Amino acid sequence: MKKLLSCLLVAGMLFFTGNAFAVDQEVKFGWDHDNGATGFKIYAGFSSGQYSEVTDVGMATPCTESEYCHDTTIDVPDNAITTMYFAATAYGPGDIESEFSNEVSRTWDFVKPPAASDFAGTYNQSENAIDFSWIYSTAWLDRIEKWALYVSDTAGGPYTPVVDIPYDPNASQPYTTSITDTNPDGQVTHKYYVLVTFRPAENNNAFSVNSSEIHVVIDKTMSAPFNFKLIFSN
Repeated sequence: MKKLLSCLLVAGMLFFTGNAFAVDQEVKFGWDHDNGATGFKIYAGFSSGQYSEVTDVGMATPCTESEYCHDTTIDVPDNAITTMYFAATAYGPGDIESEFSNEVSRTWDFVKPPAASDFAGTYNQSENAIDFSWIYSTAWLDRIEKWALYVSDTAGGPYTPVVDIPYDPNASQPYTTSITDTNPDGQVTHKYYVLVTFRPAENNNAFSVNSSEIHVVIDKTMSAPFNFKLIFSN
C-alpha cells in the first residue's frame, strides 16, 4: 500500500503559581485517503522527519465523504518556543503500512515575559487616587498584551486583582496608570501592590513573575489647621 496521504493539522487553542511543566493543547488532524485502509497512524517528533512518538488512531472519524479527522490533546512545554512535526500513515490487512504523508508542523510560543521594573506608586491626596508608574523592556513591548495590578493588605500577599492595563503602543515610558482610592476617610491605610505582565491568548496568556512589591501609605486623616493665630483680644 504505497499511496501517500495528504495530511492537514489544525491546532486550537494561573495565577501566582509556579511554571507548569506542560500545557495541554487541543489538536485536530485531517487527511484524505481513497484505497481501503483498515486504520491510520499519526507520527510526531521535535525534528523534521524524525518522529519519536506514534499513535494508532484506528479508522479515525470520517469528516466528509473522503476526509478523515482525529482530535487529540498533546502536552507542549511551558515557558519555551516549541515546534512539533507530524505525519500520517495508512495500514491495511497484515499490518502493511504506507509511506508517510506530507509533513505538517506547528510552533507554540509560550515563553513567559520578563517582569516590569522600577514599579512605583504614591497616594495623590488632591485627586484621591493612587498613581503608579513602571518601566518595561523595549524588546518585549510588541509581544505583550497587558499588565495586571494586584493588591494585598499585608506584605507578600495574598494578592487580589485590581485592574488590567492594556498595552498602548502609543504611550511613552515610564508607563502610568491611576486608580481611584476607596479606603475609608479619617485613617491611614497600608496597601501592597505588584504588577504582572501578560501575553496574548495565542501565547497561552503566559505571564511574568511578580514585579517588585511596593508599599503605598494612604493617609486620609483630617489635616489640622495651620498658621493658627490670635487676631483680636479685648
